[in-house]
Amino acid sequence: MISEMMDIIIKVLSKERERTREVVEAILDSEQEYLFTNDKDYKDNRSEIVANQPGGQPGGQPGGHQDG
Repeated sequence: MISEMMDIIIKVLSKERERTREVVEAILDSEQEYLFTNDKDYKDNRSEIVANQPGGQPGGQPGGHQDG
């Protein structure tokens, strides 16, 4: 009985650890790719640098979300 409970606990914890890993990796990826600035000239002139990085989007906004 105890070993069965331990197996269930280990499975649940492993599943949650993997979910947590995915969330943390997604947060780290978004933080690394995020560019915050309100300077439109800077974003327009520097967007080609951001776009050339793996996974980068023009305008420095990951995921392709554009304002306006």
